[in-house]
Parts: sequence; structure tokens; C-alpha cells
Amino acid sequence: MEPFHVPLFLTHGVHTTEDIPKILGISREERKRNVKVDGNDVTLIYAEPLASDPVIADLAYRRAIEALE
Repeated sequence: MEPFHVPLFLTHGVHTTEDIPKILGISREERKRNVKVDGNDVTLIYAEPLASDPVIADLAYRRAIEALE
């Protein structure tokens, strides 16, 4: 299994669109590239924020309903 990193952000913002891609050396459009880590080839895959999944919106809705009960 390749190492991976999933940033835990709810939505896109400056960190996900500018800061992190700059640190990783990728463009905003590029989500996958090969990098060297300790002399080894590693595939870097940059995932989308959590809110791009409808399950997150559903979970937020359910938590709001629970809070109102």
C-alpha cells in the first residue's frame, strides 16, 4: 500500500487551493504525481476536502436535527 494523506478540511479555501498544493509542489488541477522520499519513488495523491462528499452534508443535517430534539 502506498502512503497517503487526506487533508481534513470541510471545504475548499486558501489552504486547500493554494498553501497545501504549493508545499506539495503540485498545481491546483494536478492531484497525482510521483515524488522521491528518502530515495524511494512514492505516488503522491492529493484528495478533495470532505465536503465534496454528500455524506458530510447529510451528517451535518442529522446533527442539527439531534441538537433540536
